[in-house]
Amino acid sequence: MPALNFYYNKTKTNMSKMDLSSDEKIDLIYDMLDKQESRYKRNLIWKWIFRVIILVFIVSFYTVILPKLDINKIIKEVIAPRMSQIIAPMAAESMKSISADMLSGWLNWASINMTDIQNIQNNWWTDASKKAELLKRLKAMQNK
Repeated sequence: MPALNFYYNKTKTNMSKMDLSSDEKIDLIYDMLDKQESRYKRNLIWKWIFRVIILVFIVSFYTVILPKLDINKIIKEVIAPRMSQIIAPMAAESMKSISADMLSGWLNWASINMTDIQNIQNNWWTDASKKAELLKRLKAMQNK
């Protein structure tokens, strides 16, 4: 029953607005638009005040707070220990899965590749066929 009363009261107020004369309707619309515009202006002002405050905080951070920080001290005392705590378990797990033979094989492969690259760089006067052969071997090793 209260829902019907609410609906009746709502339609009654709408009907009373409809019974207004044209001048009264125009005045009502003007008042509504005026209130809407004032709300919009207040919201716009608050939005710009908020933006200016945020901008001031950002500028003060970069000009006041950040220069006072000792980056090397922070890295040594905070970041490095936390990174080692994160990385140590992962490194231990990966080292368990890598056998000594695999590791020595990778190291030998890397040293052979480095030797070939150094030979190419140091012996720039070698003929084109040797360079082409070394490049083919390098590409083949990279594709493996």
